[in-house]
Amino acid sequence: MKIEYIGQCGFIIKSDDISIAIDPVLSDLCENGQSIRLYPPAYSASELDVDYILCTHDHIDHMDIPTITDAMNNHKDTRIVVPKGCIPMLSSIESSRIIGIGDKETVFLEDDKVSITGISTAHPVHQLDENGLDRNLAYAVIVGNKRLVHLGDTYYTERLEKALGSLGKIDVLFPPINGTDEERTNKGIIGNLSSTEAAKLSAKLGCELTIPTHFDMVIGNTENPDNFVREIKAIAPEAKYIIPKLLTCYSID
Repeated sequence: MKIEYIGQCGFIIKSDDISIAIDPVLSDLCENGQSIRLYPPAYSASELDVDYILCTHDHIDHMDIPTITDAMNNHKDTRIVVPKGCIPMLSSIESSRIIGIGDKETVFLEDDKVSITGISTAHPVHQLDENGLDRNLAYAVIVGNKRLVHLGDTYYTERLEKALGSLGKIDVLFPPINGTDEERTNKGIIGNLSSTEAAKLSAKLGCELTIPTHFDMVIGNTENPDNFVREIKAIAPEAKYIIPKLLTCYSID
């Protein structure tokens, strides 16, 4: 299995059976006409040729409509998996190419060789639409004999810890680490797990490998990943981790 980092919370996972992009953001990512990126997209969205795109929730740095539209227009076999409460945002995509998922629901792909389970996350609370459908999920993806858990955006909650603990062995955990603070809260920026919380969660779950996310791309919403390294070494000195580098591909045995 290969895991490639494409920025923010974006990763491409490839195995012999499937290719998946999680939370890809390959547009200029603008707010009020201004780019909020600290570095340009890894490559053009039209080059994103994968079997499935997974988006954890509908914030623009996770569910980037320009990226999704461009990628899916150029690759007609690509399908997308999103929380059921986010489906209305994909009005430009053919419904047959959209797979909705909810909390504790599992979808099977590629003749059941791959499974994806949704886990409701609090950002800052558990988000539901007017019909009670989830809008904010983590994903537990089983490919081959590996379970990868991408948390998207989430605060720490006992419900999250319990849900993750019930999964069984986690081979790779992707937690956000940018935390929160008063300045960002006053600007309306919703935070996430802190480096300390992410390290504690990984250690408590006994994850084989942790790859922190959400620390380097958006202006005013970053974190020094060295803080995570310091915390994980203090809490679980033997724990394995990778601080991902843009466009670097990592092999998971």
